[in-house]
Amino acid sequence: GGSSTGWAVVSNVTTPEPPSPYNRAATSYRWLTPSAVSTADFGDDSTVGITVPFTPWLYDVAFPNTFALAEVQASSNGYLHFGWGSAGFFANSNMPNSAHPNGIVAAWWDDLDPYTGGSISWGTLGSAPTRRFVVTWSNVPHLYLSYTTVTFQIVIEETTNAFVFNYLDTETGSAGSNRGAGATVGIESADGHEASVISHNAGNINNSSAYRCTPYVEPFTEPINDPADVFAPAVRLDV
Repeated sequence: GGSSTGWAVVSNVTTPEPPSPYNRAATSYRWLTPSAVSTADFGDDSTVGITVPFTPWLYDVAFPNTFALAEVQASSNGYLHFGWGSAGFFANSNMPNSAHPNGIVAAWWDDLDPYTGGSISWGTLGSAPTRRFVVTWSNVPHLYLSYTTVTFQIVIEETTNAFVFNYLDTETGSAGSNRGAGATVGIESADGHEASVISHNAGNINNSSAYRCTPYVEPFTEPINDPADVFAPAVRLDV
């Protein structure tokens, strides 16, 4: 007679789907006011290039202040655009969407018109390496509806690479835009293939609320020789 002991390979192990590249969730509301800000004259469906004082990241892509990607574009229509392409698109859509615009961080993507009122400004809080870059749309109305103003801001965090959306005033008095009823809120990769959406035409963005999109950090796991295989003790056989 004899015996055999050892390890048997269990194959075809089902693994869970990878998490979203960003964790998105409601967060504590805190309105930010940089002491020094820049501003510009915006028209309807217009953009202005702004320089972030550190290198922001969007879906594992860095956007440094180089010749090729010298500026982030602030759109009159409630979002920031990273990389090439126009940021003047007014008709919001759900994300991801391969159609332009791509590479956007949208706090309130809707047809806004700062030409008829309100302002868009930007500035920096703190010092390296924990600076926060703040872009604020203040009392900006929707097109043709001067009374439907909204006030919100996008915060880019240097250390965490997170995006925070702060909402001071979302009550517009119009069913088509009130509390984001006609807006898209979220972020999208530069190729338009990935997105983390908080709201799309849902009308659920309240006054004095905030949302945070934080890059997902995969927890550390102990490596094994072959990650595709799981080993289990074999059955003892006596002959």
